[in-house]
Amino acid sequence: MVEVYSQREPSSYTKELDDATKEVTNECGTLIRELFDRLRPKYHESLQLGGSGNVVKDWGKKITWSFREQEVVREFQEKLAHGVQRLTLLMSLATR
Repeated sequence: MVEVYSQREPSSYTKELDDATKEVTNECGTLIRELFDRLRPKYHESLQLGGSGNVVKDWGKKITWSFREQEVVREFQEKLAHGVQRLTLLMSLATR
């Protein structure tokens, strides 16, 4: 984000934009990490290309994934989209 307004004079405005951008970026990173940490141990082997080697286990995990985790993934997508919207707004403000 600093690149966007690095040609301008440093000010409290640009510092606040930079701080807000870092905060939103960190929040998005935390969201991604939390989802990854939650889902990877449960599903990684069964959802990876080639599966775990146990077709029945993989089938069961895929069924579980599709029913149990839909809401979790939907909430994740909404939160991440909100973060992207905030970053877009901050970038717009920085270019002004």
